[in-house]
Amino acid sequence: MVVGYVESPLYPDANTLWGALTAAASAYDNGLTYCLFPELNQSLIGSCNGHNSNSYAMGLIKSRGGVATPLSIMPGMTSLVHPITNTTIYPGVHKYVPSSEF
Repeated sequence: MVVGYVESPLYPDANTLWGALTAAASAYDNGLTYCLFPELNQSLIGSCNGHNSNSYAMGLIKSRGGVATPLSIMPGMTSLVHPITNTTIYPGVHKYVPSSEF
């Protein structure tokens, strides 16, 4: 399922950007605290200051100057909720893993 696209002014084409993202993902050591709801600093067992998989994905993209843009599936359709904008349904998208982790 395609929900959007990513582009970065730092890379001339999709293949070069993909290579940069792959290299950054390989450099990640997965040493951060995992939280179910990073923006709320909560997990299922209490308070938590960390990130989640959505935080990882958005942090990875941003670490290489990327911008994620949702696709417009149907013009004028305002009831769609996209993960990039909704932290209630997709927690972590606004608490990125820091670029220094990649």
